[in-house]
Amino acid sequence: MTKNEPRCILLGCLAMLLTLPPLQAVEIYTLPSYASLAHSMVVLNQEEIQVTLKCDQPSISALKPRPSVALKGTCSCPNGVPLKIKMTGYVEDLLPSGALVPIAKELLSRIEEVETEKYSCMSPIAGPGNHTAEVTILDKFLDQRELPDDVKRALQLKNRWKFDFLLWDRNLVGTLGSQLSDVRSLTEETQEYVRKVETAIGSEQSWTANREKIISRGQALRSKLESHELTAFFSAALGNLSDIMRMIVGSAPKFVFENGKFKGVGRSHNQKLLNDQDVEFSWEELNRAVGESIQIAGREYWLWMIKDVRHAGGKIRPEVIEAIDANSTIPTSGDWGKRLKKASSADLDIIETEIRAASRKDERK
Repeated sequence: MTKNEPRCILLGCLAMLLTLPPLQAVEIYTLPSYASLAHSMVVLNQEEIQVTLKCDQPSISALKPRPSVALKGTCSCPNGVPLKIKMTGYVEDLLPSGALVPIAKELLSRIEEVETEKYSCMSPIAGPGNHTAEVTILDKFLDQRELPDDVKRALQLKNRWKFDFLLWDRNLVGTLGSQLSDVRSLTEETQEYVRKVETAIGSEQSWTANREKIISRGQALRSKLESHELTAFFSAALGNLSDIMRMIVGSAPKFVFENGKFKGVGRSHNQKLLNDQDVEFSWEELNRAVGESIQIAGREYWLWMIKDVRHAGGKIRPEVIEAIDANSTIPTSGDWGKRLKKASSADLDIIETEIRAASRKDERK
């Protein structure tokens, strides 16, 4: 071989490559992994798993609290594939400042298996309003099952779906007013309990004699408030009562006496009766905080009116006008009922902001 022969051979090979048809050139120079990936993406786009979910519209009113709804859906997966179903609703919550804010509340979390491309279950709801359902195919379950390759590829693209539901009952506003009297009764029952505790700790002897009975009654009242059916409609008001009862019942076994007189709670560094935010409460303050539950329920009542107007596309229905007139004396710090009757969409935003932002100071006026 001469000195120039290797160079000639190389040039000859290059010339042969340049004369190949385009398809052959692609087969030679394109990396197989890229071609395989492109093909897989096409398959995934064509064979994405289809998941649907529907929710029956329940009858929601204060006369029929805590309803459940039927969730029914389809899933283009083989039999036995597990689906995790979560249902979340939104309820009103009271901040320490007195502001009302909507918070998410998990209502359901369970596993259902696909059967003939269908699945279903029952779910509790938080009450009227927006709810979100989430359906997930869990990887840890799929690893234990034999699935077709096309299903496995599709799951790499998407394995979670979300669905929004607005659950409402047009008869709701007409039933809420009568339930405010029940909130008042629960508030008075809690106030009576606070007074009995305060009386019982007048002396160590009195507390020793009544301690077990008072604590037992407090636990029963706390459980009653936390599970009461009206939490679906006046969650912030009943939550306020529940928080106060939880504080008292949790503190009662640790009451400390000195020279026969009540000194405080043994668990705290300064032996004072504290709430969940470590703010000291006197018995007078406790009774006042319990009484605020009536005003809180009133604010929630007006929020329901606003939600109904929004649900009706900004129009105020005759039922809402009737509910406003029938409950015009609800103890609140604003004239929201009168303003709601002639409110525009912009006015609704302003009124709702005022209702939500009302402070504890406002409620005590």
